[in-house]
Amino acid sequence: MLKKAGIVLLVILGLMAIGGGWYYHENYTGEDYYVKITTNGEKLRDTEAPAAYQVYYEYALPAFNEAGQQRQVTFDAFRDNPLRRNAYLKVAYNHTRGVILSYEEVQQKDIPKKAASKLN
Repeated sequence: MLKKAGIVLLVILGLMAIGGGWYYHENYTGEDYYVKITTNGEKLRDTEAPAAYQVYYEYALPAFNEAGQQRQVTFDAFRDNPLRRNAYLKVAYNHTRGVILSYEEVQQKDIPKKAASKLN
């Protein structure tokens, strides 16, 4: 009897681990897309936010994945100055939530060919 309860407990814990991994993957990971900063963004201010996050820039730009498929993305850059014009960014887009999870500047040579051809 105790052996069966142990097996049932292991199965339940295994299913919880699989479910938790799936949930994390669906909500907190993203597909890489590439954007080129072509505007200064829209400067916004939120006086109720902590001091480091009161001034930010919002960008709405076309983004392209490795296969060259386009998606319109919107993201914020929490900083005092706009992002550098003509900079290339790799952004992590989460399809489930429809948000950009992170971004980092990359060199043009590091962008997949199909995406790079669409950005220029």
